[in-house]
Amino acid sequence: MKKEKAVKGGVYLTIVNVVSQLLSTVLSVILARLLAPEDFGLMALVLTFLGFIELFTKIGFGSAIIQKKNPSQTQISTLYWINLFFGVITLVIIIVGTPWFARFYDSPRLNEIMWIAALSVVITPTYMIHYKLLEKDLKFGLLSRANMVASICGAVGATLAALSGLGVIALIVQALVGKLTKGLIVLHGNSWRPSLIFNFSEVKDMLVFSLKFKLSQSLLYVDRNIDYLILGKFFSSAVLGYYSFAYTVMYTPVKRISSIFNDVMFPALSSIQDDPKKVVRGYFKSVELVAIISFPLMTLIALHTELILHFFFGTKWDGAIPIVKILCVAGAVQSISQLSSVVFNSLGKPMVDFYFGIIRNTLTILAIVAGSQYGIEIVAWYLLVVKVLSFIIGQFVIYRLVKFSILLVVDYLGKAILVCLIMLIINFLNNWLGLSLILMFLISILTAATVTLALNRKLLSELFILLKKKI
Repeated sequence: MKKEKAVKGGVYLTIVNVVSQLLSTVLSVILARLLAPEDFGLMALVLTFLGFIELFTKIGFGSAIIQKKNPSQTQISTLYWINLFFGVITLVIIIVGTPWFARFYDSPRLNEIMWIAALSVVITPTYMIHYKLLEKDLKFGLLSRANMVASICGAVGATLAALSGLGVIALIVQALVGKLTKGLIVLHGNSWRPSLIFNFSEVKDMLVFSLKFKLSQSLLYVDRNIDYLILGKFFSSAVLGYYSFAYTVMYTPVKRISSIFNDVMFPALSSIQDDPKKVVRGYFKSVELVAIISFPLMTLIALHTELILHFFFGTKWDGAIPIVKILCVAGAVQSISQLSSVVFNSLGKPMVDFYFGIIRNTLTILAIVAGSQYGIEIVAWYLLVVKVLSFIIGQFVIYRLVKFSILLVVDYLGKAILVCLIMLIINFLNNWLGLSLILMFLISILTAATVTLALNRKLLSELFILLKKKI
C-alpha cells in the first residue's frame, strides 16, 4: 500500500513539477516584458540577503521529521515552536539589519523592499511542520494541489501587480501570495495542531540530524548565490539584473537536466560502491548522457541569444546578451562538473565532497572579486574559467580515489563536442550565406537533433528508459 502511494505520489509530483516549470517560464516572460532590469537586480539582492540570514537562523526540521519513526506529539509540537521562534528572530534581524544593508549597497529602495519581503520568513514556519507531516504520510495528492494552486495564485498576483506599475514589488507579491496560499491549503488539509508544550531534551537527536543536513545545504547555497551579494556592491542594480537574468537563462535548463541524473545516479552508484571500476563506468556514462543534451542545448542558446531574447523578452534585455553567451559555455561545463559530487557520496566520501565544495566556493569568490574590477563580462569569463577548473579538479580527485584512464574523459565527451563543432561551423558559414536569423535557428536545431541521433542512437534509447523510470 505504501509503495503504491509512493508511486502515485511520484506521478503527482512529476506532473506538478512539469506544469510549475511551464507556468514559471510563462511568468518569467511576462514579468521580463513588464519590469525593468533594475527590478530584477534589486530582487536578486533581497532574496539572496534573506537567504543568507535564514542559513544561520533557520535550522529546518523537515528532514528530521521524515527520518524519525513515529515522532510524538511533544516532539512535533516542540519543533513547531522552535521553528516559529526562529522565524520571528529572523524577522527581527532583518528589520534591524535592513538599514545597514541599504547603506552598504547605496540603495535606499532596499529598505522598503526588504521589510515587505521579510514577511515571508514568518509565514513559512506556520505551516512547514504540517507540510512535512503530510509528506511523511505520503499525501502527495494534497501537496501537489497546494503547490499548483500556490504557483497559479502567485503568478496571477505578480502579473496584476506588475500591470499596476508596482515594479519590483510585483516579484515580492509573487512570493508572498504563493506562500500564503500554500499555507492555507496545507493547514486546512492537515488536522494536526501544535500543543502548548515544549521539551527540548526530546528533540536533541532530531536537532543534530537537522544541523548536519543543513550544513551541506548551506555550502551549496553559498556556491549558487554568493555572486549576487558581491556583484551588488560593485555594479548598479540594472547590471546586476542583466547578470541575474543571464544566469537564470543558463542555469534553468542545466538544473533540470542534472537533477534527473543526480536523483538516479546516487542510489545506483551507492549499490555498487564496492566495485570502483563499475562506479567509474556508471559516472562516465552519466556524464556522456548529460553532455549529449546540455552541450548542444547550451550551444544553441549561445549562438542564437539575440533571437531568443528578443522574441521572448524584448530588446530591453540586450545588455544581458554577451553575459548569456559566456555563461552558456559555463553552464555546459557545470552540467557535467556537478556530477562528481554524486561519485564522492556514492563511494562513502562525503567529506571529500565537502572540501571540494569549499575549494569551488573559494575559486568562485576570487573570480567574482577579481573580475568586478574590469566589468560584468569579465566576471562571466572568470566564472567560466572557474567552472573548467572545478571540472578538472573534480576529475583529478576521482582519479585519486579510483584509477582510470584520462582518455575516458575525451572518449565520453567526444560525440557531444563534435555536435557542437558542427553547429559552430554551420553558423560560421552563414557569414557568407546570409540566411535569416530564424532560418539559421531552425537549421541549428535540425543539425543538433540529426547529428546527435545519428551518433548516439543506442545511448538515447538508454536515456529514454531512464526518463521513464524517473517519471
